[in-house]
Amino acid sequence: MRNIAVILMGLLMFGCATTVKPTEKNINTLVSGVVQTRSVGEPMFEKGLLKVLPGFIATANYYLPEMDNLVFPAVKRGAIWMCSGMLEGGDYLCSNPEITQKDVLTDTGAPVTDKLPIFVIKPWGEFHGLYYADTRRVSEQRNRLHGLFSAIEVPLQDSYKEQLIYNGKTDSTINLTYQEFVGNQKQPSVSQGLSYEITSVNMLNVKNVMIEVVEATDSSIKYIVKN
Repeated sequence: MRNIAVILMGLLMFGCATTVKPTEKNINTLVSGVVQTRSVGEPMFEKGLLKVLPGFIATANYYLPEMDNLVFPAVKRGAIWMCSGMLEGGDYLCSNPEITQKDVLTDTGAPVTDKLPIFVIKPWGEFHGLYYADTRRVSEQRNRLHGLFSAIEVPLQDSYKEQLIYNGKTDSTINLTYQEFVGNQKQPSVSQGLSYEITSVNMLNVKNVMIEVVEATDSSIKYIVKN
């Protein structure tokens, strides 16, 4: 996130690009009074608030080509570029926080002393070139990195989500997992296994959500949210 903040400052300072404001997305799949069915591994409910920026994900392991006499490190499949700015033509200005100045060398093997350029990526994922904030220059790199990027939304650090996962039934015991996610949503910050006996009672109170179990098997559950 520190790298993204530096990029934002550069965009504001040199003014030839606009900053991209995060979009807020409320998540609440709780539906009261309706019979719902979920299979093992599916969320019974999700709640939260995501603040996202547009971004792109690398679809394959990739050796970035030398560009403008700069040698970039290899990219792993799943690497994320977050877009914090936009050029007048609608192209995004994107950076991978995992690629820092120490990771890039010149073509002679010397360390890079100037600010790293920002990747210019079109909204549909086509790589267009490198943007130098200090000089407001776009270095076009046509027919490079073809097909590498796929558009996604990137959650920011103040994003939050909680969810309840159905994990099946063992005898008379229903197994659930409650999870909380903060930031990039990749790994839960909280993951708690929950078990409920339903031999005589079919009402569950999970994190202040009242759930009536209509039917439960080792592969699926039918339930009604009561509040």
